[in-house]
Amino acid sequence: MSLTGKKLIGGGGGTGEAAEANRLRWNLGKQQIEEEAQTLMCRTRRVYDRVGSLDPAEVTYENTLKELADVEVEYTVQRNILDFPQHVSPCKEVRAASTEADKRLSEFDVEMSMREDVYQKIVALQNKCQAEELRPEAKRYMDRLLKLGKRNGLHLCKEKQEEIKAIKKRISTLCIAFSKNLNENITFLEFTQDELGGLPDDFINSLEKVESGKLKVTLKYPHYFPLMKKCYVPETRKEMEQAFNSRCMEDNAPILKELVALRKRKSDLLSFKTHSDFVLEMNMAKNSKNVTVFLGNKCL
Repeated sequence: MSLTGKKLIGGGGGTGEAAEANRLRWNLGKQQIEEEAQTLMCRTRRVYDRVGSLDPAEVTYENTLKELADVEVEYTVQRNILDFPQHVSPCKEVRAASTEADKRLSEFDVEMSMREDVYQKIVALQNKCQAEELRPEAKRYMDRLLKLGKRNGLHLCKEKQEEIKAIKKRISTLCIAFSKNLNENITFLEFTQDELGGLPDDFINSLEKVESGKLKVTLKYPHYFPLMKKCYVPETRKEMEQAFNSRCMEDNAPILKELVALRKRKSDLLSFKTHSDFVLEMNMAKNSKNVTVFLGNKCL
């Protein structure tokens, strides 16, 4: 979720409490991650249940829009804290726990995004409030929630809503599996020092030597980017680029193929011509036709 709420907004200089504090935690253990993920979901669900159970005549900015904004800002921050270890922890058990929490939270994201009862309360608030009664940022937030609701199919029949929900859950699972395969990839290449010409001494000295006496270069970003930017040996760069772009091909190619089909089906259900049109609706370009025209003009 990506939302803007009061808790992340400071004074004129942007020096609010949340902006000043670094809340990332490097020492989370497996059990902590599991427990905090469960607590976060329960706390967030309570707010959604409270908003969803409101009588449409009783909805206000405070009990609907502000409640959702505040809880989702807090949810986003805490979720990122729990996601972080899967990318950086040296402990495989912690990385696995963070990845599993990511799966559970992603399914939870889908469930909350498909809450038709909450969506209907936002619709009721829109019908009840005059535009001038809301601050510009609150009005923009409300309009965005309504648009996101339609992009989730909450204006469609139950049958289509359920199919979209199932597709979103499957897409989420596949994306996590795709990323996990890349994160856990241990492929490396072997080069002589001459083959790494142009790279600084501190980089060369940091590399591990293998039995052959050559230097071990992994496909992780701290090795990939310096090599591609500074190595003046074209054969080395070519070998690295080919290996980098072929990471996890056997495992991830079937995932990518299924993702393409699922995205196409979701776009069809939501009456978008293509997945590109679905994505671009939220961007300045708005649709693929405008992008095509823009790129065509650039080529003239």
